[in-house]
Amino acid sequence: ELVARPTGSIEPDNAWLKLKDARSLKGGSRGVAQSLGRWREERAMRSDVPPRRIMSDMALLGISQRVPKSVEDLASTRGVDDRLLSSEFCREIMNAVRDGAKRTVALPKTESDEVDKHSRPALTLITAWIGELARKNKIDATLLATRSDITALLRNEPEARLAQGWRATLVGDDLKRILNGEVGLSVDRDGHLNLISAIN
Repeated sequence: ELVARPTGSIEPDNAWLKLKDARSLKGGSRGVAQSLGRWREERAMRSDVPPRRIMSDMALLGISQRVPKSVEDLASTRGVDDRLLSSEFCREIMNAVRDGAKRTVALPKTESDEVDKHSRPALTLITAWIGELARKNKIDATLLATRSDITALLRNEPEARLAQGWRATLVGDDLKRILNGEVGLSVDRDGHLNLISAIN
């Protein structure tokens, strides 16, 4: 008999990235988080229950941060309850910890990582200006430009949507003037942003 799997399930090796504080983990803790995250996902699929029913996020993070070397260490880890210390679970968890501690796991790059560090302040500035333009034109800011669109413009990608068509007219040209230092942004009494000439 075939059992239907839930749609939209996470790739087990990437499950740990959904944890709130995943990016704060360092060194071997990342490997442990990845290994435990995979174990939790696979266990949940076999048992047909949500992953958090197998192990809470708090326990997964606590174990990853501590990297317990013994059952005693595991038992005193934040978020670990008696159920996780049962013989079956405990053995599987410790195996996952040992396996993960040997791994070197790099964090996947985010869009802000792809932007030159000198351009990152501009990313914040431009995002604010787009929000102001969206307010003035009474449209959703993401229709004007997404974060990916802004990143593409900052990287001078030839296919950047902000460099062509109506977006260039409404948004892109002003953004280029901001980036070139021709204009700056000021805040009026109502808290709204306005372009001001940067040329004396």
